[in-house]
Amino acid sequence: MRSPHHIEGPSGDASVAAVAIDQTEKVMDWDDLKPKAPKAVTLGENLESLSVAELDARIVSLEQEIERVRTELAAKKAHEAAAAAIFKR
Repeated sequence: MRSPHHIEGPSGDASVAAVAIDQTEKVMDWDDLKPKAPKAVTLGENLESLSVAELDARIVSLEQEIERVRTELAAKKAHEAAAAAIFKR
């Protein structure tokens, strides 16, 4: 008895069709390999629909971003001060 998925090739050979099916099953979408971007925090977004866990995660994300901005600001101030010291000579 043939299975409901039994397909024969053009010459009536089921093995040829099975190979073709196996090859198509191995095809993957390259987009599936890309890491999914985390949902970005949008300033001013309505917070009423967010759960407590989502609000906590949002605070952590914002604190990390504030620290990242402070680090960049400190680096730029240090660069600015170094440049000012060179040109004041």
